[in-house]
Amino acid sequence: MSYYAEQMAEWATSLRIEDVPQDVLDTAKHCLSDWVGIGIYGSLSPWSQVARDIVRDHGGREEATILVDGLKVPAHNAALANGIMALSYDISDTFLETALHPSCGVIAAALATAERVRADGKALLTSIVAGYEITSRLARALNKPPKRVASSKGFESNAMIPSFGATVAAGKLLGLNQDQMSNALGLCSCSLTGGLIEYLLDGNWTYRWNGGRAGHDGVLNTLMAQKGFFGPHAVFEGQWDDKGRYGILNAFTGSIETAEELTRDLGQQWHLKGIGFKYYACCHYIHGFTNGVLDIMKGNRIAPEQIEEITCYLPHMTLFLAVPKRIKYKPANLTVAQWSLPFCLATAVMDGHLLHPADQFSEERLNDATVLGLAQRVKGVLNEELDELVREQNILRSPFKLTLKDGRDYEGSCDCKGFPYNPLTQEEVANKFNTLVSPILGEDRTKNLFSTLERVKETGDITSLVGAMCRR
Repeated sequence: MSYYAEQMAEWATSLRIEDVPQDVLDTAKHCLSDWVGIGIYGSLSPWSQVARDIVRDHGGREEATILVDGLKVPAHNAALANGIMALSYDISDTFLETALHPSCGVIAAALATAERVRADGKALLTSIVAGYEITSRLARALNKPPKRVASSKGFESNAMIPSFGATVAAGKLLGLNQDQMSNALGLCSCSLTGGLIEYLLDGNWTYRWNGGRAGHDGVLNTLMAQKGFFGPHAVFEGQWDDKGRYGILNAFTGSIETAEELTRDLGQQWHLKGIGFKYYACCHYIHGFTNGVLDIMKGNRIAPEQIEEITCYLPHMTLFLAVPKRIKYKPANLTVAQWSLPFCLATAVMDGHLLHPADQFSEERLNDATVLGLAQRVKGVLNEELDELVREQNILRSPFKLTLKDGRDYEGSCDCKGFPYNPLTQEEVANKFNTLVSPILGEDRTKNLFSTLERVKETGDITSLVGAMCRR
């Protein structure tokens, strides 16, 4: 019987674009364009500037491009910088069930490798599909509800899991054979930094580092394997004994009971179809409340100053968005603010949107008395009935009550925006891209880039597309 890594490698290396359903390809294309938009906007962040300075100082072979400024560096360093940029403002796509943002590492590795080998658009899309499918299955094995074993122990899933998908995507573009791909997946065990979720309280920058590290290691793992570096094929389940003592599943979860998730319906069920896209620059769990409240305000012509209180009803898994109150009602920095339901909702109510986080979560806005005053009137209340909906149907519903100063009440409920059960409209997709990219590249270049991304499948050499992502 072959190891799971070998089975995954066999599927990934043999996958052809003709094997992928059209709706899955369309979703992969959306993932790419979304990643490009958030990555370009992410170039504004201070952590992105640090990463860019470091890879610039290191120099090296000019293989792949850093978004926006056009600097060419070794592919693994381009993936590092671009991955950090993409996770900069937490606007990336989401596998809700496993609380994972795959694009930041997977597409960073795929695009850098595609440019290195001058791949075409079809090869790039196929590699992205393969990377997402492997990522999702490992995420289900390590972080599937209700246990969510990895995150419940304090491990940050984005630091652990996407490097495997990034490795598969890069390896497919490099043309690795099955044995080499198995070795590359085995080498991912060296990439498991065991990143922690400690950023939630003090807002340190490790959350962004996770996205860059996943892409960086994905490229390096494949290059090592291509040169013959040997990795453990039993990386997931271990081969020492029937307890999987030295495989990563047992290392992180304490057993190998979830191993079958790794290859369950691989090639038959496409997890990519369940991906969600953000329309607000904050934790995805806040989106339903934001969308619902803004809709009621617009429909009833309610001004922010008329609001007395907003009561948001939460399942257990999202209570952390409202507590501890000392942190959530007056967040100290951008990262903490993006995981604060009171501050995010108050900001969206004041501005009518939440798509310019560099400004909306700036130091000035974090100390804005009007926003902070409204945030104090946003309440998070436990509703245990919502737990079953999340657990059984993987739907995050956001019921709320909006109370005005004149005594009027409005009640509403909105399913989390951006997922298949409440997808973004084409107008919203285009607006998000334009809002994020046009201030950096300008209206004309933004329009051209969005159009080029729509035709990525017909692109003969990906380098022309990458060039459209830069100012020069």
